[in-house]
Amino acid sequence: MIFYATKETLERYKLKTPDQMPEPMRPFVKAIMEKEQGNSLYEWGCKLFHFDRRKCLQMIHFKTRLVIFLVDIKWRM
Repeated sequence: MIFYATKETLERYKLKTPDQMPEPMRPFVKAIMEKEQGNSLYEWGCKLFHFDRRKCLQMIHFKTRLVIFLVDIKWRM
């Protein structure tokens, strides 16, 4: 699966893009991206937003438009 996250989501959870991954993981991640990119069954969007002063995460499947909301999430790093 490929999750396309917004810039705010990447920064908030300190996620790395495939180009920023450490060297042992980079070839593996790029191979998965090449294999699954373009196939809309594997592509999801991911967005962090605030609703009623609660942190929420929205994930949407690009092909089916299925939306999943995680409300009032807590993530400590």
